[in-house]
Amino acid sequence: LFFEHSFAQKYYDQYAALMPWNQQNNYYYNGPVIGMISNVKTDVLEEPDDYSQEVMAKVAKRIQSKEEKTQESNAEVKPNVVFVMNETFWDPTKLSVTFSEDPMKNTRELQKKYPSGWSLSPSFGGETANVEFEALTSYSLSFFNPGGLPYQHVLSKKEYPSFVSYLEKQGYATTAMHPNSGMLYMRQNVYPNLGFDQVKFIDQMKHTQKDNKEFVSDEAVVDEVLDTLRQSKKPAFVHAVTIANHLPYSADKYNGQETIKVTGKGLSPEMQKEIEIYAEGIKRSDAALKRLNDEIQKLDEPTIVVFWGDHLPALGQNLQAYKETGFGNEKTQQTSQKFYETPLLFLSNYDTKIDKNL
Repeated sequence: LFFEHSFAQKYYDQYAALMPWNQQNNYYYNGPVIGMISNVKTDVLEEPDDYSQEVMAKVAKRIQSKEEKTQESNAEVKPNVVFVMNETFWDPTKLSVTFSEDPMKNTRELQKKYPSGWSLSPSFGGETANVEFEALTSYSLSFFNPGGLPYQHVLSKKEYPSFVSYLEKQGYATTAMHPNSGMLYMRQNVYPNLGFDQVKFIDQMKHTQKDNKEFVSDEAVVDEVLDTLRQSKKPAFVHAVTIANHLPYSADKYNGQETIKVTGKGLSPEMQKEIEIYAEGIKRSDAALKRLNDEIQKLDEPTIVVFWGDHLPALGQNLQAYKETGFGNEKTQQTSQKFYETPLLFLSNYDTKIDKNL
């Protein structure tokens, strides 16, 4: 009766600040009653018309036959596998402004050498865990109703098959790491349910140094990944979610130590500064990625790194930076593929035989 999609919507818009990604804050700021009501909705998925145990058994059998062929062809190599889902990693030079230097020069060099291209994110400006859900389960978010959060509504409640559990059956040691609280998107429940042997949030990580005002640096995450690979006695799967480039892109994020300047016709001073701060973060992520690749090349064990950005940044209120630079507006943000494309890169210290153009 009192859920937000009802006559109570105006109340929620004016007085509540629902935060489904952080239930502790959701209850703290909105109170226990509103916090509870905001979690009542359960129709996150609609059952297909032809859904049945018999249909699913046929699907499973078909997939299993394909999997067996794949296992036979790839049985020789069990490389370490590293996922790096980099917070808001995107190419800011796609905006029609001029940068004093290329913020992702190392990434471009790596893209020439290794398989690379673009990933299509299901999100824009946020909802990192939904991107993570697609990467770890291979399921599409398009099957979820608007507002559905797979981590909280499905994966936090019981064990679920995933890329993680698949590799675990192949003898891999599996580790998930995110330099923030495990309460965000209920990852402290989700990661074990997906099959991770080891879970590291900020309190469990050894490397937590910051290069900005708020968040753990990408360099620290690289150190944590490398330590995990070197210490593992089995082939390792490491899923690392970074956070350094998370908004806000406030003028003091780097304490005045940012190095990139931006100029552009029709660009307001506020958006100029915000783009500069965002570009500085990309530059630092770019440097961390180069170091990760350099260190991977030194490892004796075959290792592959899958690196991608989770989504584009929310620059300014109501897409202000995108509008001022001519990139797009509310309509194109809803309809244009360019608002959902982020860099994708496969690094390795052996010949993966993956097509160069992804």
